[in-house]
Amino acid sequence: MRAAIAISPDETARRLDIARIARGVVLGEGYTREAVNLIEKSGASRQLMGRIKANEVPGGGTSGGWGGELSNADSPVAAFLGSLQSRSVFLWALFNGAFRVPLNTRAVAATTAPTATIVDAGDPAPVSAMVLAGQTVGRRKAVSIVGMSNELLRDASSLGSLQRELEKAVARSADADFLTGISTSPAVSIVSSGVDDASIKIDIQTLIAAVNSTGDETIILAIAPDAASILATHDDGHGEFSPTGLSRLYGVPALVTAATGSGVVVAIDVSGIAAGAETVEFSRGSETSIQMSSAPDGTALTSLFAMDATAIKAAFSFGYQRFRSSVAVMTGLTSGGSS
Repeated sequence: MRAAIAISPDETARRLDIARIARGVVLGEGYTREAVNLIEKSGASRQLMGRIKANEVPGGGTSGGWGGELSNADSPVAAFLGSLQSRSVFLWALFNGAFRVPLNTRAVAATTAPTATIVDAGDPAPVSAMVLAGQTVGRRKAVSIVGMSNELLRDASSLGSLQRELEKAVARSADADFLTGISTSPAVSIVSSGVDDASIKIDIQTLIAAVNSTGDETIILAIAPDAASILATHDDGHGEFSPTGLSRLYGVPALVTAATGSGVVVAIDVSGIAAGAETVEFSRGSETSIQMSSAPDGTALTSLFAMDATAIKAAFSFGYQRFRSSVAVMTGLTSGGSS
């Protein structure tokens, strides 16, 4: 049982509406009259409820497949994804300069900047140094699971906690795929030359220079937590860098994410990436056994039913395609590195 919500540019709905929808769908066991009542009673915005009820089938049930009734409830999802710009490198890119395209659509873009000339009126205008690339941005799904006790889930005051867990889960699962996918065959790949200020400055300069060829780029640094801890004690002359969340390093946006490997820093020109996003889908599982491990091997399973808990699965449909050399990678920036 699940509900899907399409995304539109409208981001005016209240931020917690996405948690209200997830909670309602899970406790109401799909899109049911009970789910609608739960969403409304938890304080959903009038805008959201108006859209849901406008599509509701008298007597309950569906009008177009699971999630069809919520397909117009796009403002909460767009606002939800927009709020993740400080948690997710992919979503920061999507909202800050990526070439946005519908999924499963062939995108044609310039892989190098065109060079124009000045000519007299009526003369042909030649354009040189321009290469076009056409690639299809396929649909991918970042699937994450949030577990909560049924007692806590039934308590509407837990919406804030559910919202935060959904944010972290969606951001991490999307970034794990995104950063791995775009880092294949980077423009530059270097190993950290040391953890002293001079070495760090040269290494960061090398990464930025590799993706900044015209000055029109939109650059972000994706930084592993252990590397961020080192960079937090480094004097970049600006004092804006934070070892958590979104900040700036040498004036460049920098986001700390566990989706990179240990000691990794990735410089990304997001204008060289085509990307799109569609839906967030929720489903529930109360008779599921899970292994509480970051490296599961199928042993030591825990029954959610026995724990009186529910697993909320969030599936985020998105896609991306790098269409030019817009990524540079540094590895080895750890406390055990050279100094």
